Amino acid sequence: MALSTTPRPKKCKECGTKFQPRGSFDPVCSSIECKVAYGLKVAAKSKAKREAEAKRKAAEQRKADKEKLARLNPGYLEGKAQDAINEYVRYRDYFYPCISCGKPAHSLVKWDAGHLKTRGANSFLRYHLWNINRQCVQCNQHKSGNVAEHERGIVARYGAERLEFLNTAPRSRRYSDEYLIRLARIFRKKTIILKKRKGLD
Repeated sequence: MALSTTPRPKKCKECGTKFQPRGSFDPVCSSIECKVAYGLKVAAKSKAKREAEAKRKAAEQRKADKEKLARLNPGYLEGKAQDAINEYVRYRDYFYPCISCGKPAHSLVKWDAGHLKTRGANSFLRYHLWNINRQCVQCNQHKSGNVAEHERGIVARYGAERLEFLNTAPRSRRYSDEYLIRLARIFRKKTIILKKRKGLD
């Protein structure tokens, strides 16, 4: 006696009704609505799977890149974070005069992001925005930060409480590689937004 090759009836995965599939792998009935709905779900799952895999590979690549950079240059990540924050500060204070000497904002000089408390001796404040202000290159580099006038400028612009905080803040802090990478990424984005808001892009 020959065995039947007709697939058994099964339940449609969309509408739930029983139907006679044409093949053993038919998941839904012959309704166009069910076929479209099921097809969209399959496509969405496939897309989500591809995106998850892409994110996983990207995360693995970032980790590998970070480890490679750390081996090649231990200060690389610190520098990238500092560069991103310094650029943000220069645009944040774009319309302010030099914090130390009062040189007008649009003077044709080079502008730095000057730290009141030096980065090497005060790692806790290295990336703190209260410790960094737009400063002309003469004050920042040629006058070693022009510290006394920088302090006066902070008090005049922001108040004595800010200077008090900077003078009493802890001196040291350790930053993880993950923190530094995130810090650089955040401030690059913040700078783009700030430039657009100020019409400087």
